[in-house]
Amino acid sequence: MTSLYSMATRPWFDFSIALLVVATSVGTAPGKEPQFTFIENSVGISQVVDMNQHGQIVGRKEVALDPLGLGQVPYFFANGEEQRIEVLAGYTNVDPEAISDDGTVVGFVSRSLTHPAGSLQAFCWNAQTDQTIGLGTLPGHRGSHALDISADGHWIVGYSTGSNPPRMLPCVWRKTSTAWKCSSLTTIHDYNPVLLASRVVISDDGKQIAACITARIASGEFPMYESSLFKWQQNEAGKWKHRQLRDGPCRLYGINNQGMLTGSVILNNHRRAFVINANDKFQLLDLLPGDQSSQGLAINNQGTVVGYSDDPYGPEGGPQAFVWSKDKPTPLKFPNMMMYSCAQAINDHGQIAGYVEKGSEVEDRSVSFIMSR
Repeated sequence: MTSLYSMATRPWFDFSIALLVVATSVGTAPGKEPQFTFIENSVGISQVVDMNQHGQIVGRKEVALDPLGLGQVPYFFANGEEQRIEVLAGYTNVDPEAISDDGTVVGFVSRSLTHPAGSLQAFCWNAQTDQTIGLGTLPGHRGSHALDISADGHWIVGYSTGSNPPRMLPCVWRKTSTAWKCSSLTTIHDYNPVLLASRVVISDDGKQIAACITARIASGEFPMYESSLFKWQQNEAGKWKHRQLRDGPCRLYGINNQGMLTGSVILNNHRRAFVINANDKFQLLDLLPGDQSSQGLAINNQGTVVGYSDDPYGPEGGPQAFVWSKDKPTPLKFPNMMMYSCAQAINDHGQIAGYVEKGSEVEDRSVSFIMSR
């Protein structure tokens, strides 16, 4: 099977899309003028996936592929320059999920679903070494998926899967002097299918992990896997101990060093952003005026949340990036009118990254952005 990624990295591609970085500023208060960097590196959709404390980002972008049309490839961006993330040997596509402060990117690589050795594997790639490494799976499993990484790059979390019988377990990879060691987190059941959508997240300091796992299995013609939100913390012996935070599933996107969590739950058929504070108290975030849904997509160690708030379906309006702090959501203001926007990452310096739709009568595409103060 021909790889979309390998096609996109042929020599002609390096000259087919010029990387255009446009920096501008917009004033909000005296002495505080946010600087916006727009990364115009795609013929279609470009979006930030994650950002570290140095303002380095990992993202995804669409590229032109003849004769297929468009394909998606990952990118690493730092100091105004873009670097390509190479696919792991033997695989055809690479999909990033998170980045650490030392420039290590994690996610998953994939290939044909019928491949005898499995179709998915967690990977890590480091910007300094430019090497892509497969992280492997739990013993006896066939696939894995890395979802988050600690700030120092020493802990990676995700899940590992096996079959006959079906198994899906949250797991943690620990960096040793010679390799990455994978171990499972304690669960109630061995099959936790909600991990596919709910994610596994780890705090910057690598001391707390959160995920939704199966809490009960309702019997019937088709078993129902009822899940709940759990948090794991390391004890003095280095063992991960878990406890339940909330009954019912949710979609997780971030946990900070204080144990605060953000993500979204479904309420009245709409997704709503939430925060769970350091005392395990659950709180829905207010919507922006006129909106009916939202998602919290990242949280920093000051407890500031970013994400998007969206209005009802219709021909007008669209998602709008917001910043939530001190119990109040505020729309992120851009120097020019945007059709829609989404904030997907925030670091402890207050830098925010995401993407905006710049649509016009001539073209309709999204570009990545970084906002710095």
